[in-house]
Amino acid sequence: MNLKSIQVFPKGKDGWSSGEIVFSEHITQFFGQNGTGKSPLLQSIIHCLGLSTKFRKDIYENCSKAKLTLESDGKLVSLERTYSKEFYISIVERIDDSELKHELYSEGQVSDYLFTLLGFKNRNLVTNSKSQTPIYLSTVIPFYYADQNSGYTSIYATDKRFVKDQFSEMVRFLFRLPEKNSFDKKKSKLKAERDLEHWDGVTVDRKLELAIVKDSITGEVRSVKELNDVIEKITFELDLAKNNAMDDSEVDQSFDFLISSMSKQVRGIDREMLSIEQKLFSR
Repeated sequence: MNLKSIQVFPKGKDGWSSGEIVFSEHITQFFGQNGTGKSPLLQSIIHCLGLSTKFRKDIYENCSKAKLTLESDGKLVSLERTYSKEFYISIVERIDDSELKHELYSEGQVSDYLFTLLGFKNRNLVTNSKSQTPIYLSTVIPFYYADQNSGYTSIYATDKRFVKDQFSEMVRFLFRLPEKNSFDKKKSKLKAERDLEHWDGVTVDRKLELAIVKDSITGEVRSVKELNDVIEKITFELDLAKNNAMDDSEVDQSFDFLISSMSKQVRGIDREMLSIEQKLFSR
């Protein structure tokens, strides 16, 4: 792909324009005093390629749009973009006498269009937050663009939360090498990691709930064996009373005592069982 020309159009009859600036085959140099518009012209190139660009206030006030013309495999392509906050790029392809138009409304659409034009197939990569992302032109263009003040490095310093191993991935993409972190290849592993994190959390929650239930259950919980022991003890005392041939009053008194004692124990056991059932069914 070769850049052919850039042109800035005025806003109104008193607006600023550049005329069509045709690039040379190898090197094009912009020369002029400070404030004459060199930087806005360079910015307008990447602006037409769909990148997010912030211009000086006077550019928005005096310029309406920019048009970048490029050539790829004998096809002339013009990209027009207005100087505004709304994203809109109009593209016209010209081959011989035929003309094809496109209207694009996002950086992702422009990136896909230009990658296809250049014969590249976009890739699904992994971000640093382990989500899926395609490649955008904004992560590729720094290999071909340097700022006059800060050079190359600061332009390529992108958000660390974006593509994992971004520099390496873009080199691999441009040289058509296999990706290092393919989302399509790693999505099963990423899903397993997310599932593991989920069930780890569930396990911790369940352990906490169990600890709360154990702490909330107070008092002695009797087993079946313990209950049988109580019954055997009462039966033994009844038999002992009969064998000692107690008189009627003594036997009645002994029975009353045993019955009262057994009733208390039964009521205590009933309360314990009811308390446990209520706590278990309330979970």
